[in-house]
Amino acid sequence: MLEVSHLDINYGTKRVVSNLGFTLKSNEIITLVGPTGCGKTTILMALAGLLPISKGKISTPKWVSDSKNHIPTERRNIGMVFQDFALFPHLSVEQNIGFKIKDAKKIAYWLDLLELNDVKEQKPTELSG
Repeated sequence: MLEVSHLDINYGTKRVVSNLGFTLKSNEIITLVGPTGCGKTTILMALAGLLPISKGKISTPKWVSDSKNHIPTERRNIGMVFQDFALFPHLSVEQNIGFKIKDAKKIAYWLDLLELNDVKEQKPTELSG
């Protein structure tokens, strides 16, 4: 379960999300829709812990994050796939996949599953889109 209550997010002095609230049960999926610039990405980045919140709280049964108690991204167990592919340009495909993975078997698993073994030594700039 994920609960968002009275959430405000600011960029400097400009408020971009105001008083957002919703509850997402473990078997539910949510979709954010709206025009460009309405705050969809900002909300997702705050949920993932990539942006600080100004007011309100984001919580799960395991943690609560608010403006005074920021829970780091790596402790949230929330994933996000950026629409512009946030890869480390200086790392190889294998290093990007294994960035937070210590187990070489898991890295090998993902390389196999994604059929990337042939390009695992290449950097993102050496691959086509």
